[in-house]
Amino acid sequence: MRNQKGMRGMKIYKRLLAGAIVALMLLAMIPVLNLYAANQRITFSDVDSSYVYSDAIYTLVDEGIVQGVLQEDNTYAFFPDSTITRAEAAKLIASVIMRETNTKTNRATTRFYDLPLDHWANPYIAYVLDRNIISGYEDASFKPEAPVTYGEV
Repeated sequence: MRNQKGMRGMKIYKRLLAGAIVALMLLAMIPVLNLYAANQRITFSDVDSSYVYSDAIYTLVDEGIVQGVLQEDNTYAFFPDSTITRAEAAKLIASVIMRETNTKTNRATTRFYDLPLDHWANPYIAYVLDRNIISGYEDASFKPEAPVTYGEV
């Protein structure tokens, strides 16, 4: 009987030791996986190296400010010749400032009747509003999907 308890204890010890070794091996792989992920740069199907602003665009990618749009074929597109909306402009401006100042935002604004609380850009719009970088219109609208004009920039 005593021998069986000793054998059972040894089996438990071996299982715990094996589990600990597996856990250590997995933990040791995290830096390798992070390094692999960090080296996987997003590239855009519509921005090649000959495009006049490709360096600037990929700098924004490297800084984590833009990521493009995932397409159905699992490639990313940037649409470099498209107009930019007021919401997108707010996000770009806020992202650059937050990166430089190492801040984050999760606050939303309710100042505008056409900007729902759950709008994807609401926290960025609130961030730039609080800093008087951008404003809404006199009719209490923001028009987040309207193209930003040259004068507004």
